[in-house]
Amino acid sequence: MKPIRFSTTSAVTLVLALPAAADVIYSNLKDISIPANFDGVYLDVDSGLWNTDANAPQSGWDINPFFGGSVMWNSPGFQPVRSGTGATDAVLNLATGTVVNGSSVFSTFTQGPGGQNPGGPGFGSSETHLGAGPGQFVAGSEGYFGFRMAGGNYGWMRVVLTNNTGGALIKEWAYENSGAAIGVGNVRHSGSTVTLDSITGPFTVSSSITDVGGSTNLAKTSAGTATLTGTNSFTGTTTVSSGTLLVNGSNTGTGTVSVDSGATLGGTGSVAGAVNVTGVLAPGASIATFSSGALTMNAGSTFAYEASGNGASGADLMVVNGALSLTDVSLDLVGADLGLNIWDVGDKITLISYTGTGITSGFTGFDDDTVYTFGANQWLFNYNDTLAGNNFNLEATGSNFVTLTAVPEPGVALLGGLGVLLLLRRRRD
Repeated sequence: MKPIRFSTTSAVTLVLALPAAADVIYSNLKDISIPANFDGVYLDVDSGLWNTDANAPQSGWDINPFFGGSVMWNSPGFQPVRSGTGATDAVLNLATGTVVNGSSVFSTFTQGPGGQNPGGPGFGSSETHLGAGPGQFVAGSEGYFGFRMAGGNYGWMRVVLTNNTGGALIKEWAYENSGAAIGVGNVRHSGSTVTLDSITGPFTVSSSITDVGGSTNLAKTSAGTATLTGTNSFTGTTTVSSGTLLVNGSNTGTGTVSVDSGATLGGTGSVAGAVNVTGVLAPGASIATFSSGALTMNAGSTFAYEASGNGASGADLMVVNGALSLTDVSLDLVGADLGLNIWDVGDKITLISYTGTGITSGFTGFDDDTVYTFGANQWLFNYNDTLAGNNFNLEATGSNFVTLTAVPEPGVALLGGLGVLLLLRRRRD
């Protein structure tokens, strides 16, 4: 019997220790031209609808930059972050990573009697936001401004502003709908890549990320956690270079997903593409099922697996819709006791199911058809198991499985054997 090796770090505790994540609504790349005339762009950031008709502006418009964005008007329900609380104080150019929240500076101007929305927030404008000073926008260069929407939701917008010339653009924006703070540029599209940057804290993108102007790639950078809950249809690659990416929705594009050393991929959803892991693969967010295309786990990578109470919902499951390759992979059984002591003899836990060819060299230190000691229980480790007998995690759809099966302790098995012998002797007598 071999002693089982496991991590005593609880993934559940780590998740609960994080601050609440904001629910981010992302526009995708837009590149809306700002005319160099009085019309400008009337944009409703909530719906994404806009027009350039000064005689019939877009219903529910929030922001109206014109003259190439050298002048910007805002509606009463949309307040940009400013240099002061006046209605015409300069709109500030914010650095990426800046936090927009209730401590940011917004206009406190209210409409007087007879004005639209009497006594409430008023319209505002800015004509002093372009220049070379601190917090100013540089004509022809990208910048960001923050905003507060009606209801107290915060967001940011990436723009290129000019001095009454062509080339001005509203490029993209994002806002959160939970009243929490948002980090400027936490989701941003540069070239062909959307970058998820969680340096200011964890966040969730609930809107969909799509292809824009060709195949769009996704990159998760910086420490911290970013979570995708939408149906994402981008067809490019996904690279997790730092921190954690949780896919709790679905990524339907078939581009390859790469997980670099020190980074983690997990979630309760699915990715259609092949997954190549040098870092950590952690199916679920606590106990859950995660699925992918073909899975390759390279030497030095880690498969983090968690189990708790017995039954189909008591353990993680990785469903691989394709080939499985494991080459000297560390198996990290997450949790102080895995809950394995409360499973019954004969119960079977599925770690991985897969539909294609499988197993190069497997998990480091775990051999096929070998019994390992865990606490008070003995567990038989199997590659290419057929799932005969008691089967939990019945949602597994593969034809091949990597499993743990609870087996009797040696002493128990010996006593059972002696009992059978005694029974046979009595019958013979």
